[in-house]
Amino acid sequence: RVWAEIDLSAIRSNLNVIRRHLRPGVRILAVVKADAYGLGAVPVAWTALSAGAGCLGVGDSSEALQLRENGITGPILILGAIIEEEISRVVEYDIGVTLHSGDLLPLLEEEARRRDRVLRVHLKVDTGMGRLGTSPARVMDIVRDIQSCPHLELEGICTHFSSVASGNIEYTRDQLARFREVLDDLAREGIRPPVIHASNSVGIFTLPEAQFDMVRTGIALFGFDPGLFSSLH
Repeated sequence: RVWAEIDLSAIRSNLNVIRRHLRPGVRILAVVKADAYGLGAVPVAWTALSAGAGCLGVGDSSEALQLRENGITGPILILGAIIEEEISRVVEYDIGVTLHSGDLLPLLEEEARRRDRVLRVHLKVDTGMGRLGTSPARVMDIVRDIQSCPHLELEGICTHFSSVASGNIEYTRDQLARFREVLDDLAREGIRPPVIHASNSVGIFTLPEAQFDMVRTGIALFGFDPGLFSSLH
């Protein structure tokens, strides 16, 4: 008696609107966690990749495996939890992982070594979200630990803005400044991960200086500025 009709063309339109607000060369990570926020992870993921998204973001390793097992071969990054029992298939399926500490490094390195693979990892820095991520003071130690693992590649470093959607732009700028300090510390050691990302959906439009190499957005969602997005039906 109740159903939702998802217009995939509207999702493509949303992605095109976002792309027009990006600097040249900035890629889009389309977040499809929680079953693409209830809209269907697999069809939304296919749509995002076909419309030019450079990567898919998921909440945990189970969601990543679901996409691979449904034939999606594009780049996938786990943003949240990695279930230890699923590490073997994560490595087998070439799924990138986000680290919030160094706790899983031995397990990830061992499984990648066993499979003779190189696993791509991103390090998340907590600049003020207070939810996931390592403290800025721990970044250098964890980066060195990653570099000491021959089967792990530091592909990216990221942070997450906590208040940009609420309009607290000054706090977001403080977070960005903390993140830039981390990047500067790494640069002094000659370290520049290939993919730096911080901006989320709202930040794309309100804080263009935070775009870096990639932005993360739930392209199926909208509402903070109805004029920016096509309607979903």
